[in-house]
Amino acid sequence: MLQEFLAGGDHAIDAACFGIAGPVVDGKVKTPNLPWMLDTAYLRHALKLDAVTLLNDLEAGAYGIFTLENDEFYTLNEGTMRQAGNKALIAAGAGRTSDLAR
Repeated sequence: MLQEFLAGGDHAIDAACFGIAGPVVDGKVKTPNLPWMLDTAYLRHALKLDAVTLLNDLEAGAYGIFTLENDEFYTLNEGTMRQAGNKALIAAGAGRTSDLAR
């Protein structure tokens, strides 16, 4: 998909970061629910990019928390708003944790 995007115009992309379901180990991911194996070295070469990073999809979503405005959060328990504090990302899992242990 990205190869088609890059071939379709004058785009200057040096690096890419992808959120993908599955554990990222040494720049590689074997997706638990699809027959995919992703590798940063292969993607970097195939896409002719200087850098490629793979993040677990929940990790990528967690980084997105810091781009949200206050009115985009859902309050679970009313309280007093403070500048400093914790944030949480709650998401459904794949339901196949036995695959991740392999």
